[in-house]
Amino acid sequence: MHLSADSESFEAVFRLAESSGLPMLVHHEAEDALLPELERMLDRHPRARVIWCHVGRNRNRAAWTILPTPEGVRAMLDRHPNLFFDLNQSPPGARHRGTGEVDSVLYANIDPGKDKNQPSASLDPKWKALLEERSDRFVFGSDVNTGRWSNYERVTENFRWFILRALSPRAGANIAYRNAWRLMSGRD
Repeated sequence: MHLSADSESFEAVFRLAESSGLPMLVHHEAEDALLPELERMLDRHPRARVIWCHVGRNRNRAAWTILPTPEGVRAMLDRHPNLFFDLNQSPPGARHRGTGEVDSVLYANIDPGKDKNQPSASLDPKWKALLEERSDRFVFGSDVNTGRWSNYERVTENFRWFILRALSPRAGANIAYRNAWRLMSGRD
């Protein structure tokens, strides 16, 4: 089921985010055809701080061509100063259970014959450059919730091993905790 991001219901959520000053998380499919509806809301509500969940994911390579690329994400960040992203938590090589596609496009050196065990994988150089350049606009996304708590250690270890260790200390700290603190508290 899809509820348009520029629907009356989302209008109320965006207004609440603006009036409260609290950031809002959005789980919005990154299909090219669905980008305009969210962009309209970001433009209409410039004081609503929006964290779009799971950037770096690509469930459908035919329908998702803009946002799964560092260039597409950079362009979105340039157009929308109120937009932030949490990073996809899928380990290198993991496949989306619905489409069978390799879920995360954040990594390089993936062996397509393997699944989640990818010790030679590394952060893709183009994604690394974007995360360094715009480290103030990304947060760690664990996607750990009810029923997934047992995955928390694996998710955070993958994040540390494949992403944080590849970044400068400044960019790593921004993404790991500083940005979340700033978004929630309004303080550095």
